[in-house]
Amino acid sequence: MQGEGHENKYRLNEEISEEVARPFGLERSELPREEVIAMLRRSVSEFNEWRLRYPWEMLALDDEDFQQANLSGVLLFGANLEGTTFRGADMRRTNLINARLAFADLAGVNFEGSDLEGADFSAANMKNCKLRNLSAQSDQSSLLKSDETRWARQLKLKRAYVSALVKAAGYAENNDARIENIDVVNLRSRRHSLLVMAAGNGHCLDLVVLANVKAGVEKIWQQSQTPDGGGFCHSGAGTDDFKAHTTKSGTIVVDVPMDENGELVIPGMTHLVYKWNGQTYALEKQ
Repeated sequence: MQGEGHENKYRLNEEISEEVARPFGLERSELPREEVIAMLRRSVSEFNEWRLRYPWEMLALDDEDFQQANLSGVLLFGANLEGTTFRGADMRRTNLINARLAFADLAGVNFEGSDLEGADFSAANMKNCKLRNLSAQSDQSSLLKSDETRWARQLKLKRAYVSALVKAAGYAENNDARIENIDVVNLRSRRHSLLVMAAGNGHCLDLVVLANVKAGVEKIWQQSQTPDGGGFCHSGAGTDDFKAHTTKSGTIVVDVPMDENGELVIPGMTHLVYKWNGQTYALEKQ
């Protein structure tokens, strides 16, 4: 990766603000945002040279569009990339240490060989991302930890409790799964919670119900297959994803998507409903 020898410099300076830098006489680039963006679009090597010269400066690239861009090897450590579109971009060997990518569109991005340590992927769209061969300091655990933090904040839960749900469901922090949904409200009359995980290029869902018990949390039900034995996965770019949620009446619903021809992927079924029968969540006949 370009600039690999400057790794310690990134970690030292990435959070130094102008207010901190100014008393020490650190040089500022005075380059307007639009010129920084134009430089990045024009040449990654030119941008990296500038970034290494001014590593302490705040880098704001939020809400920009870099769809299908070739950004391989770019140095975006500490950057604010919130809401930015990178759909389909080549971002191999990218340095994204401590970057903020909340709500970014990262669908189909190739992150192979990148350093994502400390990056914030809260509510980012990471469908079909390539995440192989990440740096030794950046692995799937940072993504799952980011999910746990985001869902804990969103649901006003302790992060330790969200982590306990994930662990009880059978997921370790180095799995490639992401948290798709958590519901702790609609099943609480039975002291149950629904955790939905998604993994793989097919965005395959795994539905897990966990019960609060004296010892903590335990898994009592799990479903990852359709009635015909297939997975809750999309079958290509033209197919939507399965979606899982609960209802106020305490049932679990899986919405069945359409394929590229506008047909339901499970013929005749718009959704699958699982109801509690006193012992387990059973599929309701349609």
